[in-house]
Amino acid sequence: MLAGLLRTVLTVVLVWVVYRWLDATFGNRNNGPRGGGRAAGPPSGGSRRPDDNRVGEYVDYEEV
Repeated sequence: MLAGLLRTVLTVVLVWVVYRWLDATFGNRNNGPRGGGRAAGPPSGGSRRPDDNRVGEYVDYEEV
């Protein structure tokens, strides 16, 4: 019984590793860096205020 469970677990792990290898080899995705490095964020050019020209006008609707 234990041998069958171990064989099943090893088969699942082997299938997962083969899938990951095939995905990394033939998958045309750009995943970016994994781990280390800085996270991409806004440029650190000082404190900038948001552009208020894009904000719409407030409209107060009255119920009928």
